[in-house]
Amino acid sequence: MKKYLLILAAILFLWGCIAEDRTECPKPRGTFVSLTVRPEKMSSVTRSVDETTIRDLNFYLYNADGGIILHRYQTSATLRFECLPGNYRMRIAANMGRDMGESPAWEDFTVKHSDNYDTLPMSYEGDVTITSSSSGILTLPTVEVQRCVSKISYNITVAPAVADIELRSIQLLSVPRSVSVFDMAAAPSDDSDDYMECPETELLGQQAVGDCYLLPNMQGSVASITDQRQKNPDNAPANASYLLIRAVRGEKVLAYYIYLGGNNTSDFNVRANCHYRLNISILGDNEVDTRISSYAVNVHDTYEENAIGGYCIYNPSQMLAVEIDGSPAPLTLRGHIGVIQGDAGSFCLNGSPIGDGCELTLTEQPGPNVFSVNYKPEIYTAANSQVACTVTVGDDAGFAQSFDIGHRFANRLDVYIHPATAENGNGTAAVAGALYDAETSSLTHDRVVLCHEKGCTLTAVPDVGYRFEGWYASSDYRTLLSTSASYAYVPTSPEAAIFPKFRTDAQPLEAELTPPSALVVGVSAQCNLALSGTDSPDPMTALLTCSDPQIMFTFPNGERITSGSAVSLLSGTHGISFTPRTAGSLTVTLRVTDGFGQSIERSFTQEVRYPKSTALLRTQASAYPYSNSPMTLTVSSKEYEGDYTVSCTVTGEECQVVYNDSVLQPDECITLRAGTHTFTATSYSSGRSTFVFTVTDSYGQSTTARGSITWK
Repeated sequence: MKKYLLILAAILFLWGCIAEDRTECPKPRGTFVSLTVRPEKMSSVTRSVDETTIRDLNFYLYNADGGIILHRYQTSATLRFECLPGNYRMRIAANMGRDMGESPAWEDFTVKHSDNYDTLPMSYEGDVTITSSSSGILTLPTVEVQRCVSKISYNITVAPAVADIELRSIQLLSVPRSVSVFDMAAAPSDDSDDYMECPETELLGQQAVGDCYLLPNMQGSVASITDQRQKNPDNAPANASYLLIRAVRGEKVLAYYIYLGGNNTSDFNVRANCHYRLNISILGDNEVDTRISSYAVNVHDTYEENAIGGYCIYNPSQMLAVEIDGSPAPLTLRGHIGVIQGDAGSFCLNGSPIGDGCELTLTEQPGPNVFSVNYKPEIYTAANSQVACTVTVGDDAGFAQSFDIGHRFANRLDVYIHPATAENGNGTAAVAGALYDAETSSLTHDRVVLCHEKGCTLTAVPDVGYRFEGWYASSDYRTLLSTSASYAYVPTSPEAAIFPKFRTDAQPLEAELTPPSALVVGVSAQCNLALSGTDSPDPMTALLTCSDPQIMFTFPNGERITSGSAVSLLSGTHGISFTPRTAGSLTVTLRVTDGFGQSIERSFTQEVRYPKSTALLRTQASAYPYSNSPMTLTVSSKEYEGDYTVSCTVTGEECQVVYNDSVLQPDECITLRAGTHTFTATSYSSGRSTFVFTVTDSYGQSTTARGSITWK
């Protein structure tokens, strides 16, 4: 972390004579000197602090007696001075932020720790020989100034196996308060008051990265430390610098001590101008590994890979894997498994029940350790269907991790409509009361059903042209279970199969739905449903759905229903009346099912419009001023029986419009019914008046009637 400072030094002429005979001393010739000072390149820069800038510098040139013969303070990186050839001592203090003067005391070169640096303090000290140059200008080699601080970059990660650990803060402690820029390798102070604590930085989550700076702290080495776990407060020098990481795991408060130094074990020296990069992995409650890698444990099984609808099913070929990544050597890992929920006597590891728990022999370290697992009670019930086990993996240093694995199980029933070994008619099976059911094939309509000990209800639904014959326990249809279309299935084993039988001798159900000729808001309409073809003597069930759920439908028997309700109908034609409520698209659907389970669906979609009305205004072609000229407004509609709101607008010659002995104001509305209504108009001057009557029904639909009178 060196810094190069560019100094073009034109050295001052220093006139040197023997004091006793100054007048006879020849005037010595000085040498112009060019000196480049620049910061050393860093391998990485990850903070906003400018680590390569030199904002000011104090330059001192010392003679052989240690006296200062030249001092310069400036903010420019170019120095020009002149001096006599000879051997000198050169000191440069950069970014001190002030002119340290011609004769600074040694303590003036002390810098103090800062939590926030704009620029980093830097320094250089070394001997320089200035010789004569034939060109009169001497260019010195580049001078490298070194930063007076160390940079600490940390990358903290909580291992996936302990993802419940939450980082809370990080803090740099035991930091030197000050250091001389020209004595950074000095022995550290033994006084604890000469060290300080940096502010705490809040952290969140399972990962954190950051940088910080501190003055050098050469605390030496402890040769007895041979393992990084021994690099702890018990063995570290009293004033060694360290990072304190605080975290929580549930209600537990955790603290991790990361001591700085040249290695992970014995070295506690924090050197100036060095960049320390710490990759910190938190592996548990009491272990932090700052090495490149360590071991991690992953435990999982294969049950969820074959789950159906969120439930696991019986499968004797499931596996449990304990995978160890990295090398735990010289530690040795061991494992244990125990059932914490469910029937422990039915949970088997490598073919044997684990009962109260058993040990896991982890032969592959690192590598995968695989075990056969199987959970098979007599049947899965609501009480035993939830199974959970804990796998604990620990090392012989006392660090252990626990992994909880839980699943819920259900009994599986396969409903085969078209088995591969026999012919069958067409139909489907409806399921009620199951935990889960789904069609496994849209071609065969086979289903998978999951349930616990109470089972479920299966209902056979034959396709059009087929009838249901019975439920069978085998695909050869020889073991009859029931002839009822509805069958209450109760499991006797974790997996089973059932086969509904259909025959192609049912008269197909036929239906035709005829929509109304037109649909008008507020006007009663009728659609007709014609049913025929079924052999079933029982009434059919007609389920009606409508895009407007508020419409009431009336059937010939007087029964009234809304969308989502059903009625019983016999073969024949049924007129269904209803009144649309709003304009727009309206869809009516009827699904009819006969006693054999055959279903057929018919629907229509039609636009609903508002009712139409007309208005006609009759007036005299001409009339005398001051006379009451009659006007008749006729409003008619075959589709609307409600009130109308009527207003009149007069343009041209002003006149007065009267209805029922009341003057109709320009912005006044009156309420009328359909029919013929007489108005009178009176003008008090000659000219032409035009009348526009606006007639609006309760749905907001308007029509107009126009007329005019010429006043002579």
